[in-house]
Parts: sequence; structure tokens; C-alpha cells
Amino acid sequence: GYLSFIDEDDVQQSSAWLRRQLRRFASLKQAESQLIALRNWMGDRPQWQQAGRIAFVVALPLVAMAGIGAEHQLDVYGERRTEGRHQLAAIDPARARELLAPVTPHRDIDKFFAVDMGTFLASDLIAHRRTSFRQGENVIAQCSLIPPHEDMVIECKIRDTENRVVNKRVEIATREMFRVNLRFPITDDMRPGDYMLHIETAGRHVLKKKFTVLPKFGTVASR
Repeated sequence: GYLSFIDEDDVQQSSAWLRRQLRRFASLKQAESQLIALRNWMGDRPQWQQAGRIAFVVALPLVAMAGIGAEHQLDVYGERRTEGRHQLAAIDPARARELLAPVTPHRDIDKFFAVDMGTFLASDLIAHRRTSFRQGENVIAQCSLIPPHEDMVIECKIRDTENRVVNKRVEIATREMFRVNLRFPITDDMRPGDYMLHIETAGRHVLKKKFTVLPKFGTVASR
């Protein structure tokens, strides 16, 4: 299904990237062959091994002395400063109380990013967000969640202009989920007009979204 979105520019860019990778692979193979030739030329000569051991023994104390000298010059701890060694500064009491205070529980609204409405999904996302639907359509209300959150019971209530509940759906959102989809049909009993979608969790209101119901195609009211 994704190939239907590929155009000519995408094909050209992908081909150019593939050619670059092939050239890079060819250069790596050439470098590998050169290293093999160098190793064959050098062989396992004992003098090379002996020279390497001597160089390591000589370099080890030199590197250690260089590190000690660099630390002395940098004076990381301020031991040679006129004012003495560096001291830890006291933290502001208000900031300390803030850091040591008990963790504030997340509000319900902090666990929800948005609610979108549509009629079909693409890769588990609303493909075409809408706020008006016709009678007979099946609507998807998608709640985008903000982790971390606990396992939640999410309830979707549809209310008319008189605040009456005309439809209700319930879904479970486990802690690893980033979104949850609540599906409900626009039946003929839902008269054309404005409605409000309410999202609740544990009986507490979180979000709401307004949408409009239009007459079914082919009816006198839809003309």
C-alpha cells in the first residue's frame, strides 16, 4: 500500500543513495585488499613483534607522566588557588524543598494529548480528520496518550445539545499504548445537528470535542 505514494523523485533519490552505498562498499573492499597485501608483505617477522613490545614498554611511563603533568597544570580541584580549593555552594532552600517534595500525581489531562475524529485509519492513525459526519457513517474517535500512564478505562460519551447521552463506548488503554480508538456509528436516531464527544477516565471528565451530524445522502434534508 505504501508504494502507491512513491513518485519519480523518490525513485531517483533512492537510486542515487543505493549507488553511493555500492561505491562506498567497493572502496572498502579495495582498502581491505590493500591491508591484506601489506600484511602479507610484512609477514610474522620476529623483529616487528619485538619492536612493538619495546615501544609499548617505553610509551607506558611516558603517557603516565604526561597525564600527571597535565593534571598539575590544569589544577582541576583548585589546590593552588589563592582562595583555596573549590567548595560546594549551598543550594537555595526553596529549590531543595522542591526537589525533596513528594511526587505530584499526574492529572488526567496530562495523560491525554488530543482526540481526533475520522472514519478510517492508515497505520493506526486517523487518515482524514473531520468534524462533520453523515448518518450511516462509522466514526472513529482516537485518543492520543502521553506516556507514562497507568492502565486506564477510557469512556466515550456522545451528548446532544440538551446534554443527553445518545451513545457510549468503553475501551481499555494499557500502559504501553500510545493511542486508543473508540468506534461508534452515526445512526438514523441521531438527528442532524451539533453533538459533543466527551472523553472520561475513571468517571472523571478529561476532554471534549464538538462535531456535527449531517443528513444521510439521498434524503430531502441533504439536498
